[in-house]
Amino acid sequence: MEATRQAIEFFLNGKPRQMEVSPHSTVLELLRGPLALPGTKEGCAEGDCGACTVVIGEKKKKNESENIFSYRAVTSCLMLAPQLDGKHLLTIEGLAEGEHLHPIQQAILDDHATQCGFCTPGVVMSLLALFLDNPQPSQEDLLAALEGNLCRCTGYVAIKSAGEHLRTDWLLEKIKAKDLRPAYLEEVEKILGAEKEKKVLSIREGEKSFHAPRTAAQLRHLLSISDSKLLNGGTDITVAIKKHGAPIRNLIDLTSIEGMSEVRIGCEEVVIGGAATLRKVAREVEGVLPVLSEAIGKMASHQVRTLGTLAGNLANASPISDTAPLLLALGAVLHLEGPDGSRKVPLSEFYRGYKQIDLGKEEWISEIRLPLSGEKFHHFEKVSKRRALDIATVNGAISLTLDDRRILAAKVAFGGVAAVPFLAEKTSASLLGREWNLETVEFASTVALEEMRPIGDVRGSSTYRKDLIEGILIKHFLACVEEKGWEQ
Repeated sequence: MEATRQAIEFFLNGKPRQMEVSPHSTVLELLRGPLALPGTKEGCAEGDCGACTVVIGEKKKKNESENIFSYRAVTSCLMLAPQLDGKHLLTIEGLAEGEHLHPIQQAILDDHATQCGFCTPGVVMSLLALFLDNPQPSQEDLLAALEGNLCRCTGYVAIKSAGEHLRTDWLLEKIKAKDLRPAYLEEVEKILGAEKEKKVLSIREGEKSFHAPRTAAQLRHLLSISDSKLLNGGTDITVAIKKHGAPIRNLIDLTSIEGMSEVRIGCEEVVIGGAATLRKVAREVEGVLPVLSEAIGKMASHQVRTLGTLAGNLANASPISDTAPLLLALGAVLHLEGPDGSRKVPLSEFYRGYKQIDLGKEEWISEIRLPLSGEKFHHFEKVSKRRALDIATVNGAISLTLDDRRILAAKVAFGGVAAVPFLAEKTSASLLGREWNLETVEFASTVALEEMRPIGDVRGSSTYRKDLIEGILIKHFLACVEEKGWEQ
């Protein structure tokens, strides 16, 4: 293992900082504690309300001669303080220049979009991330950027109005990019862009530790010498540690490993790195697998998707994961790395039981591969109480190869109907050779209800889930009719 360092190095509102942090402390705790910046508020402490939203800026290498920088809104209650290393942290305190408010703050004030003020800093930072990241945001982009910010005073109309005025002024060039970019960004980007690779971060405090390896070899070594939990985004693990007292001592962060955050689009397949965030995956595959982008867009909130990873979502092994049923239908194959080399595991064989997966103690998901062969119809459907920021009662996906209306190949998958994301093999087989019409849907529904026996819980009874299985299959068919322009 290479030489390591204990202190993190980052920029805070344009100023360099170097400090030692606790391995398991969050960015929110760091801000409201040692950094004494209480403008960022603590609400739910599990990523649901957006009150603690901050903006993270970081270098993304474009090519050998040029760097680009990305800015993303994150919920600071879910991001661990060590993950700030090498990044630029922007908070509400870093926007106004003396008595002169930032244009976003002024818009919030002008549209009377703040009442108690508790949620306001998070709203402002979500809007800042939107305009720093997106040169021409649409109304849909605006709403997506704000979907993770709850307002307990129900000031949503005014908040939306403020955002829309900003968006309109931006598009009409009444507000320039330089007006919205804090003045210190340019200098920080120069410094981070010229920064050479540092020693590996390795923080220890008593029985707790946090490590951020940069290569697979370093990761393999760390896994061989300690009983560690892999951190791949942390949107689930951080809540488990901070709110539920999970006895996790040693964390190894995968997100700094070279190449693991990349998404590559080929002629025959999409290769998604094991540390690629949900937001990045949704953006990169939108042109070739729009159904995956749409499914990710229905998960959690924008701030959570900028932290969480696709591989982390699969490894979490939730039976109601939104990505798992779709990736099952798409025929995803996981590439695993470990002490004995690499191996391939179809996602359909990855889940062994509730929260049990085919992943060895010293293994990790290095890649997710999705085939792109042939013209296929793909569709994903989610049933939940809310459109956004909610978990599914039942979700489902389908992938069909069609010759006109005849089904040549089929994969049907569901979540929320079993202890694991469920590939309905009998239902899939029952579709082969049939005409894709309502009669076939009714037949497939009968097979599906025999194949799956969902249990009831607080989100829905067994009877309700059975109705949802049938309803989702009907929605798959109706979506196909609309896409193909068929007459029913």
